Amino acid sequence: MLLKIVMKRGRALILLSCWLSVFGGNSQAPPARATGGTKAAAARPNIVLITIDTLRADRLGCYGYSSADTPNIDRLAAGGIRFKTTVAQVPLTLPSHATILTGALPT
Repeated sequence: MLLKIVMKRGRALILLSCWLSVFGGNSQAPPARATGGTKAAAARPNIVLITIDTLRADRLGCYGYSSADTPNIDRLAAGGIRFKTTVAQVPLTLPSHATILTGALPT
């Protein structure tokens, strides 16, 4: 019994090392950025999407909650756009994130 466990772990380690040797070293350096930026690139907005599971907006200081201890989120919200009404397509975290990031309705 113990020998079978050791053999399975050995096979798993061999498989993992083969996989890492094939796919682990294939990173490429990012392309160099041009030094002269265009006006179109400068006009694009910076977007920060904060998703926190089980955190309600009415518990954040930027939405008027007086006992909130969220100074960093409040500071980001003060310099950006806050949405007053949002709707989740799915009441589950992973499908909801997939819907937000892809724009596709859940199936």
